[in-house]
Amino acid sequence: MGYTQFEILNKSIITCALGLFLGTLFDVLSFAEIYIKCLSKKHTIPWTIVFNRDVSFSVMSTVSFTIAMYYLNNGVFRGMYLVSTILGFFIYRATLRKLILGILKFISKSIQKIVVFLLQPIAKLIVKLYNKYRSKKTNNKTIKAEAK
Repeated sequence: MGYTQFEILNKSIITCALGLFLGTLFDVLSFAEIYIKCLSKKHTIPWTIVFNRDVSFSVMSTVSFTIAMYYLNNGVFRGMYLVSTILGFFIYRATLRKLILGILKFISKSIQKIVVFLLQPIAKLIVKLYNKYRSKKTNNKTIKAEAK
């Protein structure tokens, strides 16, 4: 079954968009690694995080490419679509990566501020109750000591 040049171009653009999606997926998965590197004093990353990221990305990219091939080309593998996907991935890395990482950092800082805002009153309450309990306990010890 032959395809027209327009159909081949259309499918190549779709697989290039798949490459852009895979680039974004890779950065989202590696953001945990970047975040941990910023938090740690040693600037080292546990190998399990890197391993999990690589395995997750490999599985997700393979599954998404296979689904795209079944949807676009009835399961027939064509090398030009693989090249188009890889090209889309590199286009993403060259152009949109800094923007996406900036958005991810903004989202993580916003979530961190929200969590601190929500947990700070609870922490203050716990500290206040602990101090009150501790002061009653020390008062009871001094009263018992004076009674003797």
